[in-house]
Amino acid sequence: MGAGISNHIDINISRDNTFAVFAGMVIDTEGNPIEGADVNVDNKFTGVTDNDGKFYVEIPLPHQT
Repeated sequence: MGAGISNHIDINISRDNTFAVFAGMVIDTEGNPIEGADVNVDNKFTGVTDNDGKFYVEIPLPHQT
């Protein structure tokens, strides 16, 4: 972690039959949103936080038969 950056990340997880969604917010130690932070899920799926520190990453689920 860089100086002044918190490891606090709020995450919400939802899913349907086709994909899972990881969404949340990255903040610094003072509770301010961090814009432009890279978010990585399972070293395969990435997102970047917006100007409010929010991110949204969709992950395709394996097809169920």
